[in-house]
Amino acid sequence: MLYRALRAIAVALVKIFFPYKVSGREYLDVKGPLIAISNHTSMLDPLVLGVVVKRTIAYIAKIELFKHPFARWLLLKVNAIPVNRHGSDVSAIKQSLRVLKGGGAIGIFPEGTRGKTAEIRPFERGLGFIAIKSGATILPVRFKKLYKIFRGQTVVIGKPFKLDGFDTEPITMESVSRATEICENAMKAL
Repeated sequence: MLYRALRAIAVALVKIFFPYKVSGREYLDVKGPLIAISNHTSMLDPLVLGVVVKRTIAYIAKIELFKHPFARWLLLKVNAIPVNRHGSDVSAIKQSLRVLKGGGAIGIFPEGTRGKTAEIRPFERGLGFIAIKSGATILPVRFKKLYKIFRGQTVVIGKPFKLDGFDTEPITMESVSRATEICENAMKAL
């Protein structure tokens, strides 16, 4: 309920202050478990991604954002999943898999931190593990430039895909790296 109310406010604010154009809207109607992946250029990315992808998204967010009591309350109310970016966070992975098993959507910024440019930086491997383990559809989304108030942003939606062939082998560091590389290449192709 709170997510939908905040999304409605975000739609209005984003359209006024950070107008955007979307390429690939035809790929947005994905049913079932979904991992929306995006490059990370700004604190605005989750807002814009939530406006463009019209599903409720449980974002994986750095644990540091949960330190302030109000921020923690708000983030948990909108289903954000805290992650410790310094090492493997089993709790964040389990929560993500639970959302996906229930047919929900999660949002991951697999570069692990915001960048100073819109260029794609190397992805963290947690995405590969979650994608293999869940079998969820992956929706690549790319923000093509940095945000400037009242200036347009271009959002490119890629064709959704699944990681085929990974369900027949055990999950290893090598398979996770391969899966992560596939996702990274899909993003770079946008």
